[in-house]
Amino acid sequence: MSSSPISRIVSPLQRGAACTACRKKKMKCDGDKPTCGQCRKAKRSQDCKYEDQKVKSRTRMLQEKVAALEKKVRQLEDQGDTDSPGSLGSPNMTSGSSSSSTSLDTPNLALSSPFIVPSSTNNSFFDLTTTPDITPSMMYTSSGSDPSPSCAPPAFDDFFLAVGELTSSDTDSDPTDVLPNSLLSPLPLQSSPWPWSSDPSVPPQTKQYLIDTFLSHRHQLGFHVNSVPRFVESLQSRGPENEDIQPHPALVNTICLLGAHFSRSPNLSGLKPLFLTRALASISDLLESSNRLVDLVQTSSLLAVYFFVHTQFLDGYRHSCCAARFAVGLGLDKLRQADSDSETRAEEWLHLQEDNEVPEISISPPRDRVETEERIGAYWQNIVVNRAWSAAAGLPAATPLSTVDHYDFNAPTSGDALGSDVPSVSPDLQLYHLALKGKAAALFEWTARICSRRSKWSQVWIEQQCAAELDLDEFCTTLPPLCGPASSERVDINVLAIHTLVYASYINLCQHLPGEMYEKCLRAAISISLTVQGLDDQDFAYLDPIICTCWMLAAQVHLKRMEKTTFSVLTEASGHPHQDLEALIHGLKRVAEVFPVAAYYSDALERSSVSLAMYTMSPLVSSPVQTQSYFQPAVIVL
Repeated sequence: MSSSPISRIVSPLQRGAACTACRKKKMKCDGDKPTCGQCRKAKRSQDCKYEDQKVKSRTRMLQEKVAALEKKVRQLEDQGDTDSPGSLGSPNMTSGSSSSSTSLDTPNLALSSPFIVPSSTNNSFFDLTTTPDITPSMMYTSSGSDPSPSCAPPAFDDFFLAVGELTSSDTDSDPTDVLPNSLLSPLPLQSSPWPWSSDPSVPPQTKQYLIDTFLSHRHQLGFHVNSVPRFVESLQSRGPENEDIQPHPALVNTICLLGAHFSRSPNLSGLKPLFLTRALASISDLLESSNRLVDLVQTSSLLAVYFFVHTQFLDGYRHSCCAARFAVGLGLDKLRQADSDSETRAEEWLHLQEDNEVPEISISPPRDRVETEERIGAYWQNIVVNRAWSAAAGLPAATPLSTVDHYDFNAPTSGDALGSDVPSVSPDLQLYHLALKGKAAALFEWTARICSRRSKWSQVWIEQQCAAELDLDEFCTTLPPLCGPASSERVDINVLAIHTLVYASYINLCQHLPGEMYEKCLRAAISISLTVQGLDDQDFAYLDPIICTCWMLAAQVHLKRMEKTTFSVLTEASGHPHQDLEALIHGLKRVAEVFPVAAYYSDALERSSVSLAMYTMSPLVSSPVQTQSYFQPAVIVL
């Protein structure tokens, strides 16, 4: 009896290793070359072909797809520039396609919708060692046309869900590494049709008007000037002997850019592309001026706000991260206020040598106490911009939270901080308020990150939530009164931004928790609505633009109240959710006259409220908002 042949054990082939004929017929292939066994049996050797085994990875294929789409976008942009050279908008935009409040004066700048946030399930977005899959479909240009369906606002529950988990080790890397290189490249700009664009010099009277306009709005941007006359004198100084005290042209052009923006004059607004082009071009020169690197922190922070309020979140994030890295590298986070005017330059700089805390980037010590406090102000200016707007954009902050936690600042000894009858505001009080706003912005960003991790409910999350609540309660005890001097009932708009950030932090922390924690969130949202109703008409143009994001969070809570249609936990002093929501929408529309980002928020809220009204058949408040009837000067205790 003949023995049966021993069957040959064939290991399964790798995916894609079978011949094309067997794959097409769904047959098992042994992978023999040049002709497999199945094709030899069927006598179709000519059909037995193999594909290249060098299979591209999914990351590589996505990168090639992104590159192809970006190339197509550039071709379309170039074609549009050829069709309508010198125009400030897209060739496809009609005259009535967008309102003047939301149109941009800087064409071809990629606009990122404030509602475009990465999915919370995409952890790679916050892995600083990888590059996320960001495609051009996530962005739209300044054409004035409606964004694509992918740009639709997400559910309000996901407004801050995109803020990823960050540890101390995470923030040691550059957060801009998570963005594609195409988003970090220099931005193309078109020339302005304004006749002064071709003239390198702007008339001195116009330039001085723009500077004065900016200085009147500097507080809402966090730009601290210890002595306005001294700063104006430095702007007017000429000659190489005054080079050390002259602000860098990048800072001057940025100031003029924002002055033209705040002027809201059609003629002066035509100068914005000119000053923006000059400011961006001067930043590279600023890096070579080692004695004026503090100007880089201030310039980048101001440019970041300009981009943020025009909904160009990625560009604003890039500039804010640059400023944050330089602020820490220059040692601005280690500066302290001088104890007296008699301290020498060496004494002011001596504390940096303690414990080997030498700045990574060497700069000259401050000349006097005024310059020391202006450098401290530049640090807190960037803390507010980077922390608060990074949370609003759903992006990680540039520096660890420890850079803010260890910083201690001195409260002013004058009665201004306690709401005295002194009408003037001292520079010390201004710096103190700016530092408080920086602390509030850091808490706002921290609670937003904690809120984004609520799905885990781990022991670490519970400890972080409790620690944040304790920090918020402790920080509330240091807040100045909302109405400023005791003899005045007007809201101090600089202090209002601090209170609003704290209220928004409570909303971040408590909005998804039951019981007393949610009631604390509810009181915070109502407090925000009451403060909005207490503002005068002229106050809206001087508000910090980050306050719009806080109003959006409060509106989210009011929409949920309207959806539940159960108000058993509300008191008579709490008002009505429809009125609270209408007050916030009214406030956003007023702020939108200055900052286009507020228009996106108000439009989204109106759409949501209309949809909810149609669903629940509940009437909306159509009467004008009575700004003084619900406002109570006393701060609601949380």
